[in-house]
Amino acid sequence: MKHPIVTASILVALAGSAAARPGMTSGAAAPAPLDDDKAFALSLGGTLGSYVVLLSSFGLQNDTARIVGVTAGGAGAMLAPGFGHWYAGAYLTRGTVIRLAGGALLGAALYVAVEYSAIFKGDPADFDRGAADSFAYLGGLAGAVIIVGGTIDDVVTAPRRVRRLNRARAGVAISPFVTPHATGLALGGRF
Repeated sequence: MKHPIVTASILVALAGSAAARPGMTSGAAAPAPLDDDKAFALSLGGTLGSYVVLLSSFGLQNDTARIVGVTAGGAGAMLAPGFGHWYAGAYLTRGTVIRLAGGALLGAALYVAVEYSAIFKGDPADFDRGAADSFAYLGGLAGAVIIVGGTIDDVVTAPRRVRRLNRARAGVAISPFVTPHATGLALGGRF
């Protein structure tokens, strides 16, 4: 009676170690590979759609519609380039961090432009705006360029992330099997 118990214990241990390895499956079919073209299309399509909404919203006559459109388009422009990476299971990407840094710089430049303008303060002749104007223009331009750079990074690297994920998922799986006439290990793989 000890022989079947020892065999079953070894099979359970082997199945556990096979399931614990990354890229390995135990008795379950490997997930289907993801499409790298779809990742590129998600990132590029989402980005283009967001910029269309953002840019077309500036021309709206209704203030509420303009604010909603600019906000939705701006949020989409920050998030949509990462859609291809989201498809591959990665949510915080290098491009997203770059875009957030550019957005922070752009926001700081906008704040300085409004703070040192005469919009809320009265007579423009009362304020020395030389340094503030320079920072507002250069900071705003630099922020926009950084956002574009982060966008390009996410759109271009989305297919590569999918290919890397597919390579990591492909591998060899070891799975125990027990039948009335035999006991052993099954070896399967996808190449």
